[in-house]
Amino acid sequence: MKIKHIFLSFAVLCFLFAACEKEQELPPEEPEVVDTGERIAPHGGTLVVLGDEAGYLEIVLDDSIGKLTVYVLDGMAKNSVELSQGSIDLDVTKRVLMGKGVEVITYNLSLQPDGGSKSAFSVTDNRLKGLTSFQGNIKSISINGNTFSNVGFNYPQ
Repeated sequence: MKIKHIFLSFAVLCFLFAACEKEQELPPEEPEVVDTGERIAPHGGTLVVLGDEAGYLEIVLDDSIGKLTVYVLDGMAKNSVELSQGSIDLDVTKRVLMGKGVEVITYNLSLQPDGGSKSAFSVTDNRLKGLTSFQGNIKSISINGNTFSNVGFNYPQ
């Protein structure tokens, strides 16, 4: 009987000790990041994917002053990526209704680093003023060790 009382007393003490112990607060769990595949152009332009998301180019045209800017972005289209090349050569093709036919006009443009950064390239050209849509072709661009040639796109997308 004495052993039963000792065992019961020990069990009660263990229960009380466990009940009085403070709960340890765990840090909040990190939410799981799910890549939905949707990319949003950070500057409000048109995104052009390079390869299997090796990077993105964001094309922005300010047609009021004729300024075309190409932003170089990472594979998530969020962060700027610096290029080693000094310029980006781009063809802009527009279609113009002339009488009863359509004339195709192509401008060969060389975009230079914008503000000293090699993650944004731009050109200002009077021929781009008032232009709201065009087909573009980037002749060659190297990003993250990959070279892409004749990258075509429509602006706006």
